[in-house]
Amino acid sequence: MMEGFAKKKRRITLATNCFSLEEVQLLAQTLRVKFKLICHINKHGNGHVIRISSKSLTVIQELLKDKIPSMMLYKIGL
Repeated sequence: MMEGFAKKKRRITLATNCFSLEEVQLLAQTLRVKFKLICHINKHGNGHVIRISSKSLTVIQELLKDKIPSMMLYKIGL
């Protein structure tokens, strides 16, 4: 589901294109409430993606750095 890290904008995009808008909204709301992430839903092709703001980058890096393989850390800007 993770699309990747945009170096210039320092944000992470979750590839949620294959989910319905309602499912994407539920996931984004959960990320906001449970993890206090600043994220936005954007139209992308035929679906929608979740973009996690650069303001939440350090939060998500801290949450995930010990959970994902070291070869995938570039996906969260590490």
